[in-house]
Amino acid sequence: MLMGFLGLFLGVAEVPAAGPEGLLGIVLAYVVPPAVTVLCSLAGLALVRLGQWLRTKTQNEAVAAIEERVLGAAAVAVRDVEQRVRKTIALTTADGRVTREEAARLRQEALTAAREHLGGLGWEQLLALHGGSEGAAQGYLGRAIEAEVHDLPKGGRALGGATAPQNPVGTA
Repeated sequence: MLMGFLGLFLGVAEVPAAGPEGLLGIVLAYVVPPAVTVLCSLAGLALVRLGQWLRTKTQNEAVAAIEERVLGAAAVAVRDVEQRVRKTIALTTADGRVTREEAARLRQEALTAAREHLGGLGWEQLLALHGGSEGAAQGYLGRAIEAEVHDLPKGGRALGGATAPQNPVGTA
């Protein structure tokens, strides 16, 4: 009876004898090939998903490395410009405040220094990250520089001592 049911279920008109070889023959002939096909398809799907995950993870790591490099370049540039102009600003201004024109000049100096620190490859990677837009890459670098200026100690913002202004770029 079981063999007859298996025959109907598997679409076999004639079922082999009810011995162990007969049942094994049915399983090997009718169950194993579809099972292997399904398992191979699932394994292929799993490999595709693994490849997509690895590609995404690699791209995320590359973006994080570029961002880290930009932030490092901004920090170096801000500290470099701050070191160079600290005494000059303290001596040339009566109240220790930076004018808008001077702030724009200092910002441009910091942008130039950061771009030099990034180098050609770093700048190309930043451009690629922003879709090749020079303005977007320059803006990102400028925002990183402004964040670094904000993080400077109040006494070290392009000046020395307690006469440092609350807003070092004079845009308040």
